[in-house]
Amino acid sequence: MDFNSISFFLQGAGIGLYAALSPGPFQSLVIAQSLLGGWRRAAPVTFGPLIADIPIAALLVFFISQVPDDFLRLIRLAGATLLIWLAWGLWQEMRSHGQQANPQAATPQSPWRGLAQGVLMIFLSPGPYLFWALILGPLLLQALGLSWLHAILFLLGFYSFSIGGLQLLALILGRLGQLSIRGRWWLQAASLALMLGYAAFLAYSGLKGQS
Repeated sequence: MDFNSISFFLQGAGIGLYAALSPGPFQSLVIAQSLLGGWRRAAPVTFGPLIADIPIAALLVFFISQVPDDFLRLIRLAGATLLIWLAWGLWQEMRSHGQQANPQAATPQSPWRGLAQGVLMIFLSPGPYLFWALILGPLLLQALGLSWLHAILFLLGFYSFSIGGLQLLALILGRLGQLSIRGRWWLQAASLALMLGYAAFLAYSGLKGQS
């Protein structure tokens, strides 16, 4: 293993850690799931990017120059609609849990349903498309120009640190959310506000045609 292969792994790891810690619609979904059901409920959701990125990467690495400008505007508007729907679902769950003396006794939403929501959210958010077109795509092509090993190590670094970072975030917030009923409710409310904030931003940028 040469220095270039290690360098590509570290580049992928750095970008992955940044992606995990950067606020965004998908991260807000992971936070909401961890606060409602702990790490066990949020853990499957963190694998959403690994599933959704396959067709996104295949499309954008090779065909980004053919995508019309209006495509991202439609993606933003669809993403805003999805976020509003997810925020409504979170609010309904918060009300349902708040009416019980022991919220932990409530039957949690299926984590696999949360994973499906996460994959759909990624498809309908412009961030992954832009991320692959402007950052990950060019680096992956550069790595492929050297060898398949360089490309695999780059992707391994990115996904191990992005998924691992989200898993750690879910574990910490899941523990934090168990401190008190009131504290958990306020953390959930902050997550809901984050979803609505991103929905408003996506709707605004989609209607205004901002990139």
